[in-house]
Amino acid sequence: MTTKNNTFGSLFKKYRLKSEFETLSQFGDALAEEGFVYEDSIFSHWQKGDRLPHQRELLLSILNVFIKRGAMTDVKEANLLLMSLGQRDLSQNELNSLPGKLIIKTPFMAPNQPLRFVGREKFLKEICWWVLNKNAVLVYGEAGVGKTYLANKIAHTLKDKFNDGILWYQPDPRGMSDILTDIARMFGENTSRIKDNKTKCSIVKNLLSQKNILLILDNIKSFEEIKFLLPDKKMKHSLLMTTKYLYSPPSEIKCIKLRHFTEKELLELAKKILGLPFTLTNIKKLQQLGKLIGYSPLATTILMRRIEGAPRLLERYLYHFEKEIGNVYKTSYDYDNKTLSTSLNLSFSALPKEIKKTFSSLAVFPGADFSEQAVAYVNDISSREVRSRLNYLKKFSLIEYFQDGRWFLNPLIKIFVKDKLKNKDLYRRLALYFAKFLSQLGRGNYDRYDNIERDINNILESFNKCYQRGYYEQIIELWEYLGVFWWEIGCWREVEKYGLIISRVARQLNDKRALAKCFIRELGWLYYWRGEINKAEEYVMKGIKLAKELLDKPLLTLANIRLGKIYQSKQKCNQAIGCFKQALAYYIQKPDREKQGDTLTYIGETYWLMGQNKKAKHYLKR
Repeated sequence: MTTKNNTFGSLFKKYRLKSEFETLSQFGDALAEEGFVYEDSIFSHWQKGDRLPHQRELLLSILNVFIKRGAMTDVKEANLLLMSLGQRDLSQNELNSLPGKLIIKTPFMAPNQPLRFVGREKFLKEICWWVLNKNAVLVYGEAGVGKTYLANKIAHTLKDKFNDGILWYQPDPRGMSDILTDIARMFGENTSRIKDNKTKCSIVKNLLSQKNILLILDNIKSFEEIKFLLPDKKMKHSLLMTTKYLYSPPSEIKCIKLRHFTEKELLELAKKILGLPFTLTNIKKLQQLGKLIGYSPLATTILMRRIEGAPRLLERYLYHFEKEIGNVYKTSYDYDNKTLSTSLNLSFSALPKEIKKTFSSLAVFPGADFSEQAVAYVNDISSREVRSRLNYLKKFSLIEYFQDGRWFLNPLIKIFVKDKLKNKDLYRRLALYFAKFLSQLGRGNYDRYDNIERDINNILESFNKCYQRGYYEQIIELWEYLGVFWWEIGCWREVEKYGLIISRVARQLNDKRALAKCFIRELGWLYYWRGEINKAEEYVMKGIKLAKELLDKPLLTLANIRLGKIYQSKQKCNQAIGCFKQALAYYIQKPDREKQGDTLTYIGETYWLMGQNKKAKHYLKR
């Protein structure tokens, strides 16, 4: 949306005055030098906003004038002026053609710099060398060894070496298209309407190979999900990836295993957190603690921060671990080892009651990250309070900030916190939040689908848990937006799977309207496009029966359109025309000219199939 201060007229006046053109005539003389000659009255219309320029070459010439006069220095200013006219941002070629250089803010997407990073010199040196030489590096290792922390340190260490930016993403198979779109957008390419990831990838890989960029993909699940971003022999770029497990990587990827702390590194971290005097006084106890937890960086950080707040906890931790000596961390461990679980339990037990409640509630979010707003709604607290509580948890390494008001849990902690969730009704509150969230985005609003994809795993968790616990009204609310979302992004399996769930739920609730909509809008149409015509007809007819009982004319009209297309496919053209004409009568009465036009086209198509070309032309021309 263009605000009053960001209309073309206001921006044009602003940069004209900054260019020190006291009169419109002076601006016209400068524009004439660029090859465009207009009467001064035209510029007056531009400034008032009652007549606007739209020709791309003209707009680039206007930018040329402002840039040459020093009035415009930032690429954001140029793009804002273009946006006020509904035009796309400057492409790289257009930027290159402009006089001088516009300031472009280099993207740096890594989380905040780790303040207490210790050791890892060997890993830092080796990984930095590989990525600086345009190689792909995979850092792998068990959960809790600090892979993300190391990647973040590398990002901040090399910030000045990659002058085109450092990009950071946590891939998700459903969100890869968004990642490709986001990378392209940052460098002036609009790929949002390209649905084929392979095509998007060729554009993005070309950008990455031409620019001095470090791309970091944190916590990848498989190479299949990021295959479009892997470099090849023709196009090389700097790529750093982290993962819990070593898959079967392509031969051109350099794999580096990250191990636990050494004793020296653990004590170094202790000095930074606990101070030199405390560390020297308690060095043997800290060494003992390190052995008990297997020098796990994650467990070390959590425990040291707890000890920082209450030094006496060191004795308690040692006592606890001595009793549980059979559960000590081994060289190789998995998510079920009890040592880390004990560490987390100790930290959890020390939290204030309300912080514990909020921390436990995070178990309802299985996605890569989650928003502050969702946590606030689930816990029925203010945004300010939730931010305070999340920052409290962050202080003790139980949660990490990602970006844009979103947070994430380490996978180990995510598993731990599931056992702490006692109030299962929070899933219903989460569903209520997402129903509200989706309604604000709007049904079928394609431009906002990236917002849905970012939270889709969290939305699905609330949907499934509500289904399991019998909160059926909530999942019907969610389906109002999920059905069309999955349909439009091509996830037809999800449309069928969850559509059938909705049909069962609607029957149990005796919600005839929800059931009719599901039959007509989603399931009937899905089977039509899959070529299961008889099945499609069966579902639409069931929906029509319900819609008639409800006297729901809009739904009946949609059903007639659906049924008409089904009859058209079955060569039952007279029946198809009958359905279409019933729909047309409703749209004429409403009136809805767009729907009228669509329906007239369907009728014309059907007459054409019947060989009645004269009638077909009549309807197609209307």
